[in-house]
Amino acid sequence: MKSFLTIALIITTTLFLVACEKYKKAKNDADGNLYLHGRVFYNDDITTTGTVKQLGKTVVKIGYPADNGVNYLYTTTADDEGYFVFKNLSSETDYLILADSTVNGIKFTGRLPIKINASLDTARLILQPNEVTQNGFVYTVKDNLGGIVKDCAVCVFSSFVLASRDTCAGSTYQLTTSEYGRANKMNISPGTYVTVFRGGSDTLILKGRDTITITANGIVRKSVIIRR
Repeated sequence: MKSFLTIALIITTTLFLVACEKYKKAKNDADGNLYLHGRVFYNDDITTTGTVKQLGKTVVKIGYPADNGVNYLYTTTADDEGYFVFKNLSSETDYLILADSTVNGIKFTGRLPIKINASLDTARLILQPNEVTQNGFVYTVKDNLGGIVKDCAVCVFSSFVLASRDTCAGSTYQLTTSEYGRANKMNISPGTYVTVFRGGSDTLILKGRDTITITANGIVRKSVIIRR
């Protein structure tokens, strides 16, 4: 019994000290005189070729790395051009800047660990496609010379039998490649699919075929070559 009480006392004391340390850090931040200016971007390699663009009107948070966004010190909303600022920060302190956003139905997330010794004007928070809270695929379609094929029909079948026919009839998803030669579908049922491609022109028809397996989360990226 005595041993149990001793262990309980040690645990209670440890939790108390941790809480005191977090309170001390929070108080130091409230009294801090440093600021952090930054800007939010997102890296879209789903619909484009991985172009980094500014992202405005995004909620941005700052906290401690150990909390990983569960708790945070301050929150703000970036302006139309993605700029944000946090004030009352302390020197020699590790922070975590984080944000989540949805653009054109695709979820993006970003985490930026940072330690400031003086006020900072150049923080760049770049959001990437979220691989945890969504699934899907993105195809990049090219010809045998490596050129991008736009306006290519991309027919995704859940039935191997229907996929064996020379038509998109009965396909689960019917997509068309963009000017970047890309076609994507997000948040779909996990499973194995057969994808049939048909592009080119009336005088030069290009075809291709692929099998793709989608899991509950994660985005599958594949490059496919279609030929005569």
